[in-house]
Amino acid sequence: MTGRMQNQAEGSAPAAITTTDISILEKRHGVSVEEKAGPESDTDTKRSATDDEVANLAQTADSLPLAVIIVIIIGGTERFAYYALSGPWQNYIQNPPGDYALPGALGLGQATATAINNAYRFLSFLTPLIVGVLSDTWLGRYKALLWSMIVYACGGLILLLTSLPIALDHGAGPAGLGVSMILIACGVGGVKATFPIFLGLYTVSHFRIIRVTNLSSLSIIPATFLESKFGFWPAYLLGFGALLISIAILCGLSPKLVKVPKGTNIILSAGKVLGCAIKSGFRLDNTKADYQASHYNRSVSWTDEFVDEIKVTLRTCRVLLSMAVFTLCMGQMLNNLVSQAGQMELHGVPNDMIQALSGIAVVLLGPVIQGIMSLLATRRILLGPIVRMAISFIFTAAGMAFAGGVQQLIYSAPPCYNAPLACAESMGGTIPNKINVWVQTPIHFILASGEILGYVAMDEVSYTNSPQGLKSVVQAFKQLSNCLGSILGLALSPVSRDPYLVVLYSSLAGAMVLITGIFWYYFGKYDRPKRVEESPLDTTEENEAKE
Repeated sequence: MTGRMQNQAEGSAPAAITTTDISILEKRHGVSVEEKAGPESDTDTKRSATDDEVANLAQTADSLPLAVIIVIIIGGTERFAYYALSGPWQNYIQNPPGDYALPGALGLGQATATAINNAYRFLSFLTPLIVGVLSDTWLGRYKALLWSMIVYACGGLILLLTSLPIALDHGAGPAGLGVSMILIACGVGGVKATFPIFLGLYTVSHFRIIRVTNLSSLSIIPATFLESKFGFWPAYLLGFGALLISIAILCGLSPKLVKVPKGTNIILSAGKVLGCAIKSGFRLDNTKADYQASHYNRSVSWTDEFVDEIKVTLRTCRVLLSMAVFTLCMGQMLNNLVSQAGQMELHGVPNDMIQALSGIAVVLLGPVIQGIMSLLATRRILLGPIVRMAISFIFTAAGMAFAGGVQQLIYSAPPCYNAPLACAESMGGTIPNKINVWVQTPIHFILASGEILGYVAMDEVSYTNSPQGLKSVVQAFKQLSNCLGSILGLALSPVSRDPYLVVLYSSLAGAMVLITGIFWYYFGKYDRPKRVEESPLDTTEENEAKE
């Protein structure tokens, strides 16, 4: 993600849920919306839409229940807090205090700052696996979400206190940052594990979720302004305050929310099947009851249907695995591109405020892309999730190539050429290379196009191409794919510094081009036209026979 869209935990208040959305939800899950919408739902009677109605009738806006509005506000304030807290991190870690040109606190350098950011991202992608199990088997989703938010707020408070000038003067900055990042990563991971499920009880509109996510991400603008003018602690106070508001709403309006009772966690059951498959020759068919009884004289607790569902799920996970380098490239907006902006003439704009362009771009481009897709759909031209993911990879490769070109322009400009802010002519790092920071703008718009297409398509693949009982397994694997992207970022952090950045960006662009070709070769065949209720990656024997 940039994080901005990976955490699909928001909805949009101004845009209402459509009745067609509701009908598709009912058809997909075989449940009534009244059961899921909460006590404030305006819905009296519903029926599932027919195929012709879904395909041909115009969508009309339905009213938003109070529970939906509560969920939207909680999600929006959490994302507001996230970007206010994490937006200044690259400067906070990389630059020394007292730098006239760029704000800083710890002075650890770009490579170390990038490595720390990637380590944080790795932990934030790993913790949802643990919290997901705890929420399903012990705490329940509401309590898991609440405790995650509390841990999150504790991390924000420690970050706020240790960024005060008196704390930095006494050397509390590095330790405070480490503890706070661990707590924030655990809190964010808990939100990722539980909040999308809460959201799924109320609405299914991905584009509206994205719109609120990116509007909330604009908290980067006031946070980085406060950072540059008054220091880091006011920016962190802004984020901490937003977290307190989110927690207060979650507690105060708890009776209005749907509480799903805790039960069993399917990940544990799936793990047992996979462990049995490893012991049985790495074949899932060998884990079925008849085979285990005839070859090992033992009974198993799962059904043959559950094993078949795992086979389908693993096919979906192969698609999600290809997102690792995509996630790595999107992460550049949070670290290396922030540092790149600091090497150019800022004209009074904080260098880490430039990353807000990504959120602005998604807000602007989201409706445009949605409109184009709707227009194509009216002409029976359907862009399935696989082709949208492939297109997003191309946009990502173009964005990385453009970033490499901008970096080469920086290295070609005086006064420091390929050592920006590090030569004698920079007057102690106060004079950047003579190139305008706004040349970076196209990078954010190109990558935003990739975000919109890629993350929405990834969510669609992970949701519609996994059996109902194994969706949590697919979500867990999606987080593992993101973890892999962060590990790749850690591996590349030693070259995330001058004068190697042109090679870094160019290599990422080349890797995305290669992955696009491989991805389309293996998975493009699954993106054939489908009926409304049919899965885009349906790989059952019946459908394979039709091919």
